[in-house]
Amino acid sequence: MRLISAIILFTYAVAFHLDARQIQSIKAFQTVEPYQVISPEPRQWSNALSFSIWHTTSPQQQHTQGSALAILGLPLDAQTPAYQLTMTNGLQWQYLECVSRRHLTEIPHWPVHSNNGQKPALACGISGLANVTFYLTPEWDNQFIGSGELSDRSIKIRSLHFLEKTTYPTLSPVGYLLTDEQGALAQVEISGSGRVWFRPDLTDQTQLELAARVAVLLLFTPQL
Repeated sequence: MRLISAIILFTYAVAFHLDARQIQSIKAFQTVEPYQVISPEPRQWSNALSFSIWHTTSPQQQHTQGSALAILGLPLDAQTPAYQLTMTNGLQWQYLECVSRRHLTEIPHWPVHSNNGQKPALACGISGLANVTFYLTPEWDNQFIGSGELSDRSIKIRSLHFLEKTTYPTLSPVGYLLTDEQGALAQVEISGSGRVWFRPDLTDQTQLELAARVAVLLLFTPQL
C-alpha cells in the first residue's frame, strides 16, 4: 500500500514539474527578466504573436514566388509552398519566407550552396536590414543545431532540452539558445506559452533581427 502511495505521489510530482514547463535557463540569463509571448494557443504560422515591442504581421502559409526564398537559392520560376511573416518593432521590419520539413518533399533538389547542400528541418530567407539566411538542422537524439546571419554578425543556434528541477533531458526541444562569438545573445522557451530573453546590451536593430529568428523558432514544430 505504501509503495502504491509513493508511486502516486511520484507521478503527481513529475506531472507538476512537467506542467510547470519552465526551461532551465542558462547562467547568462538567470538574472534577466524574460518577455512573455502573447499568441493564440496552439501557436501556428497563420496566427500573429508578440513579445514586448516586437510583433508579427501578415502571417500566412501559401505558395509563393517571393524574393526571400531566392535568398535560399530556391528558383523563382516555380510556385513553392512556404510560411511567410513580417516581424516589426513599429519602426523597422524583417520579412521572412521559410520552408520546413513538410515543404521539403515538394522541393526535389536542395541548392548545393545552401546549408552546405544539406536539407534542413527549417530554412528561412530574410530581407529587411540585409538579405540573409537562417537554418535549423536535425542532429542525433532529436537535437537541433542551426546557423544564420544578422546584418553585422554570424550566429549559431542549438536546441535546449532541460526543464527546471529535472535530471534528464526532454525528448523534444523545450527551447533554443542563440549565440555569437562573444557568447549568448538570446534564449527562447517554446514550451508553455513561451518566453524570450535578450542580452541587455544589444542595440535596437540587433534585438529586432533576433526577434525575427525567435518568432520562427516559436512557430517551428520539429515533427512537421
